[in-house]
Amino acid sequence: VGLVAAGDGAGSRDRFQRHRRPHRATRPPRTRPSERPTRRTRLRGWGEGGTSKSWPIFELSTNCRNSSQIAAHVAKVFADPVCCLGAQGPEPVFHKLDIAKHGLVEVVGLIGQLLREGRLEPSQIAVLSSSRDIVSSLHSTFVEDIPFGPIGTRGLVADTIHRFKGLEATCVVVILSGDAEEEDRRMLRYVAYSRASSVLHVF
Repeated sequence: VGLVAAGDGAGSRDRFQRHRRPHRATRPPRTRPSERPTRRTRLRGWGEGGTSKSWPIFELSTNCRNSSQIAAHVAKVFADPVCCLGAQGPEPVFHKLDIAKHGLVEVVGLIGQLLREGRLEPSQIAVLSSSRDIVSSLHSTFVEDIPFGPIGTRGLVADTIHRFKGLEATCVVVILSGDAEEEDRRMLRYVAYSRASSVLHVF
């Protein structure tokens, strides 16, 4: 604040106001949350969000995350054309799993094999499931003394497909349950498959 001569009355206050630094006046006025522009996101099968018509919408049509082999299976879920810039990699592997009969023994065995033979670190592997019960069971399981935990854990990540949306891992192991409707299952498969950049196993 600038200094002015001492004085009384409104004249001094006027001079004081004129000498104030206008740093606050240069800031844009705050808007209420309801007045702020909203990003309009378009999610396949989930409708369109947001109300601002002026917000730009960009459709990402080229797959830059997955290997060519994984990208082909991602595109196949909704019969999309394959448009990928990914490198070559191993073909995704699809397994049969009877949880009621064998539990998660096959999943744990596969991850142990990937750690031993796939030259992968625990931080590069994520196990994703559409079932919270399966994820909860994995959190009490170890693979060669390495624990499973939620996103952000130092061991092996085991979490739901919904929570892992927007993230990726070098190797993803997907465990799909039969509880969801067909359209929801397709969406879950689409999201889960596309989380893997190089290696994909599906149960």
